[in-house]
Amino acid sequence: MAARLIALVFIIYTWALFFKLSSIPGLFIDESAYANEVKSLANFGVDTHGYLRPVYFQGPYGGQSVLYSWLSVPVVKLWGFSLLTFRAHFALLNLLMLIGITLLVSHLAKNLMLGLCMTLALTANAWLFIPARWILDCNIAPIIFLGALCVLTLGLKRQLGTTGRILLLETACGLLALTLYGYIVAWLYIPLVVLILGGYLHHRQLLSLQEIIIGCLLIGLLALPLMVFAVHVNVLHSPIAHQFLWWTLPPLPNNRLDSLIDLQPTAVFQTMTTNAATGVIQYVTGNDGLPWNSLPMPSVLPILTLSLAIGGMVAPLNGQNVILSQFRNLLNISLIAFSPLLLIVRPNFNHWNFLNWPLAILAGLGLWALYQWLNPAFFKALLLVAPLIAAISLWHSYFSPTSGNYFTQGLPDNPITLTTTSVYPLHQLLLSHPQQRLYLANLPSVYPHFKLLKTVSPDQDGRLSDTGVGMPPRWRYGQLVDASQAKVMRLGDFLLISKKACVPRKQGAAVTVKTLPVFKFKQVKTLYFQASPHVLLQRIQ
Repeated sequence: MAARLIALVFIIYTWALFFKLSSIPGLFIDESAYANEVKSLANFGVDTHGYLRPVYFQGPYGGQSVLYSWLSVPVVKLWGFSLLTFRAHFALLNLLMLIGITLLVSHLAKNLMLGLCMTLALTANAWLFIPARWILDCNIAPIIFLGALCVLTLGLKRQLGTTGRILLLETACGLLALTLYGYIVAWLYIPLVVLILGGYLHHRQLLSLQEIIIGCLLIGLLALPLMVFAVHVNVLHSPIAHQFLWWTLPPLPNNRLDSLIDLQPTAVFQTMTTNAATGVIQYVTGNDGLPWNSLPMPSVLPILTLSLAIGGMVAPLNGQNVILSQFRNLLNISLIAFSPLLLIVRPNFNHWNFLNWPLAILAGLGLWALYQWLNPAFFKALLLVAPLIAAISLWHSYFSPTSGNYFTQGLPDNPITLTTTSVYPLHQLLLSHPQQRLYLANLPSVYPHFKLLKTVSPDQDGRLSDTGVGMPPRWRYGQLVDASQAKVMRLGDFLLISKKACVPRKQGAAVTVKTLPVFKFKQVKTLYFQASPHVLLQRIQ
């Protein structure tokens, strides 16, 4: 019975995870920039800056980790680029991790009811579902890290032979090293994890000192290109790209320190404590203030998740579940290792994403402990139905067009996210009018969405942009021109502007714009752009 329920829940969850994946949510600005990197690598073998085998993407907006591109580029080469092919294998990776965790704990405990409790806890968790449906480079790191903990758990089983044990331990070390290529905060986090984890495993006599040292050396060897890159960026502040072995180490002018608090000596302790307290409040309320991470939901749900997670950290496990206890200890250690970073990493569900999977898994253990403690069958059934109701509520809030959330509606008059359906008609317009320009607001933010609809090599990119290869344009990108330059637009050029910026007119009269009173326009069409009504105009006088 439990196995059938697990399969049914995962079938429903798979549908929710892939439903309208190519259109919901819209294309976030960072996702669009990353998609251009993947597309450039798949088509030309270099990133948007023209770098071969970059260890990190310089990107247009301050840098992005390369790990997800290693999975995505082969898929795009094989199937071609679309938003579905770009997102689908990340959603699949999340789904496989959920299934893998369920199978792992069921195997370790030899109890399918634990697997059912785990399935319900994971599939009802907004911290896992929301980021699984769109691409932010840092969100792959926690999955790879969790894979390392799972493999390490299996490697600690006493029944394994020497060869199997060594293979699993080396794989775990390799996954820990890969995590560093997935998220820049992992550069601080993984050393803390290795330090605490090594001490725990040696103290419990689960690994010898020699095995721990060899594991650390393996991680260091695999992460060496990234360490050299970190020195070039943070110590030498190199303004040019360098080669290390077969890797390209790009310059990183912005240094990606915006994820950390300002560590000025004045009031630094107060800043740290405020930072940690703010993050705790975000997790308790289930809202980090970023509409692309959070849904309006009853505040009781995140509180229940955290309560179950705390219960899962300390709940007694049956004596025969030694390996399951060790897995839980590894999850607890992962949370302990992140605790110093609560003070210095700016809080949101992306920056603190190394907490999300361990908390969700521990909540599953807490749900199982509560299920075992309850006696009447009615209460047990009610306990299992509650997470399912929470999951359905989550999916309804996410997909409902009447809920007014970011995922289905976007952000009105905000360039941080666009839909491909709103950009495509403008792209077609430019193709049919190659001599005309399109003036629109916020060009540096919206240009990667237009670029994504074409196949642009780095050389072509350098000719199209007024700021050089791979960089966001200031005023012009090919036929696209920032609306701030509209005073010099020519006859026949197009202007995309918010509908409310047009001056009311009589039927059949020419259109005038409040900011350009000397020009006359004809209205070409009305369309929905940046989640608000816009008007496409063409200058006629």
